[in-house]
Amino acid sequence: MMITRTNNNMFKFNGTDKEILVIIKKVFLAKNIKPSQSDDHFRIWLIRLLFYISILLILLRVVLSLTGKEVPDDYAMMASLHITYFFGTLFLYINSESKNSSFLIFILTCVSIVLALYVA
Repeated sequence: MMITRTNNNMFKFNGTDKEILVIIKKVFLAKNIKPSQSDDHFRIWLIRLLFYISILLILLRVVLSLTGKEVPDDYAMMASLHITYFFGTLFLYINSESKNSSFLIFILTCVSIVLALYVA
Protein backbone atom coordinates (compact mmCIF):
# COMPACT_ATOMS: atom_id res chain seq x y z
CA MET A 1 0.00 0.00 0.00
CA MET A 2 1.46 3.33 -1.05
CA ILE A 3 0.51 6.71 0.37
CA THR A 4 0.81 9.63 -1.99
CA ARG A 5 0.59 13.30 -1.33
CA THR A 6 -1.86 15.27 -3.38
CA ASN A 7 -1.00 18.70 -2.03
CA ASN A 8 2.62 19.58 -1.20
CA ASN A 9 1.66 23.04 0.12
CA MET A 10 -0.68 21.82 2.82
CA PHE A 11 1.15 23.55 5.68
CA LYS A 12 2.66 26.50 3.88
CA PHE A 13 2.42 29.73 5.86
CA ASN A 14 0.59 32.67 4.33
CA GLY A 15 1.45 36.34 4.87
CA THR A 16 -0.55 36.61 8.08
CA ASP A 17 1.16 33.58 9.59
CA LYS A 18 4.55 35.07 8.77
CA GLU A 19 3.44 38.34 10.37
CA ILE A 20 2.47 36.49 13.54
CA LEU A 21 5.83 34.72 13.65
CA VAL A 22 7.54 38.13 13.45
CA ILE A 23 5.39 39.35 16.36
CA ILE A 24 6.25 36.26 18.44
CA LYS A 25 9.96 36.74 17.68
CA LYS A 26 9.61 40.37 18.77
CA VAL A 27 8.03 39.29 22.07
CA PHE A 28 10.60 36.63 22.96
CA LEU A 29 13.81 37.77 21.26
CA ALA A 30 13.80 41.56 21.58
CA LYS A 31 16.64 42.97 23.68
CA ASN A 32 16.64 45.83 26.19
CA ILE A 33 12.98 45.60 27.18
CA LYS A 34 12.32 48.03 30.02
CA PRO A 35 8.75 47.97 31.35
CA SER A 36 8.82 51.63 32.34
CA GLN A 37 9.94 52.81 28.89
CA SER A 38 6.62 52.42 27.02
CA ASP A 39 3.31 50.58 27.01
CA ASP A 40 4.54 48.19 24.34
CA HIS A 41 7.61 47.30 26.41
CA PHE A 42 5.39 46.73 29.46
CA ARG A 43 3.16 44.35 27.47
CA ILE A 44 6.17 42.40 26.21
CA TRP A 45 7.66 42.28 29.73
CA LEU A 46 4.35 41.04 31.18
CA ILE A 47 4.05 38.30 28.56
CA ARG A 48 7.62 37.18 29.25
CA LEU A 49 7.02 37.18 33.00
CA LEU A 50 3.89 35.05 32.65
CA PHE A 51 5.80 32.72 30.30
CA TYR A 52 8.59 32.17 32.84
CA ILE A 53 6.10 31.58 35.65
CA SER A 54 4.21 29.08 33.49
CA ILE A 55 7.39 27.19 32.57
CA LEU A 56 8.41 27.07 36.24
CA LEU A 57 5.00 25.71 37.27
CA ILE A 58 5.07 23.08 34.51
CA LEU A 59 8.57 21.97 35.57
CA LEU A 60 7.45 21.71 39.19
CA ARG A 61 4.48 19.62 38.09
CA VAL A 62 6.79 17.26 36.18
CA VAL A 63 9.15 16.98 39.17
CA LEU A 64 6.24 16.20 41.49
CA SER A 65 4.97 13.57 39.07
CA LEU A 66 8.39 11.96 38.66
CA THR A 67 8.96 11.76 42.41
CA GLY A 68 5.63 10.03 42.87
CA LYS A 69 4.08 12.74 45.00
CA GLU A 70 0.48 13.68 44.57
CA VAL A 71 -0.15 17.06 42.96
CA PRO A 72 -2.47 19.13 45.18
CA ASP A 73 -5.63 20.48 43.60
CA ASP A 74 -4.75 24.03 44.61
CA TYR A 75 -1.41 23.77 42.79
CA ALA A 76 -3.08 22.47 39.64
CA MET A 77 -5.59 25.31 39.68
CA MET A 78 -2.85 27.91 40.27
CA ALA A 79 -0.71 26.52 37.46
CA SER A 80 -3.53 26.37 34.93
CA LEU A 81 -4.52 29.93 35.83
CA HIS A 82 -1.03 31.29 35.07
CA ILE A 83 -0.77 29.31 31.84
CA THR A 84 -4.16 30.60 30.76
CA TYR A 85 -3.12 34.18 31.60
CA PHE A 86 0.08 33.76 29.59
CA PHE A 87 -1.63 32.50 26.46
CA GLY A 88 -4.48 34.97 26.85
CA THR A 89 -2.14 37.97 27.03
CA LEU A 90 0.00 36.59 24.21
CA PHE A 91 -3.02 36.19 21.92
CA LEU A 92 -4.37 39.61 22.83
CA TYR A 93 -0.99 41.13 21.99
CA ILE A 94 -0.79 39.22 18.71
CA ASN A 95 -4.31 40.26 17.77
CA SER A 96 -3.56 43.91 18.59
CA GLU A 97 -0.39 43.87 16.48
CA SER A 98 -1.67 41.72 13.58
CA LYS A 99 -4.00 42.79 10.80
CA ASN A 100 -5.80 39.46 10.25
CA SER A 101 -6.47 36.24 12.11
CA SER A 102 -4.83 33.06 10.88
CA PHE A 103 -4.47 29.30 11.12
CA LEU A 104 -1.44 29.74 13.37
CA ILE A 105 -3.52 31.55 16.00
CA PHE A 106 -5.99 28.65 15.90
CA ILE A 107 -3.17 26.14 16.51
CA LEU A 108 -1.70 28.23 19.34
CA THR A 109 -5.11 28.50 20.98
CA CYS A 110 -5.61 24.73 20.83
CA VAL A 111 -2.14 24.11 22.31
CA SER A 112 -2.84 26.50 25.18
CA ILE A 113 -6.15 24.80 25.99
CA VAL A 114 -4.61 21.32 25.94
CA LEU A 115 -1.66 22.45 28.08
CA ALA A 116 -3.95 24.16 30.61
CA LEU A 117 -6.12 21.04 30.80
CA TYR A 118 -3.07 18.82 31.31
CA VAL A 119 -1.72 20.91 34.16
CA ALA A 120 -5.16 21.17 35.81
